[in-house]
Amino acid sequence: MFEAVLVNDIRFSWSDGSSENATILKDQTKTWRLDVGSFNEGEVVHIVVAATPELGSKHAITESPPT
Repeated sequence: MFEAVLVNDIRFSWSDGSSENATILKDQTKTWRLDVGSFNEGEVVHIVVAATPELGSKHAITESPPT
């Protein structure tokens, strides 16, 4: 079950960015979107999905949006 999303150690509740049920079924995709502020181009952003029983973690490098 999804609990929260952490972006650079700032915790956001799952329900802050999704109206989808927080339960994860095998091979299921969930969508979470929330404006968490702006980042500088090339900045490394650490994203952690807090879920029971495991955590998922990923680093992303920010880019300018396409024009």
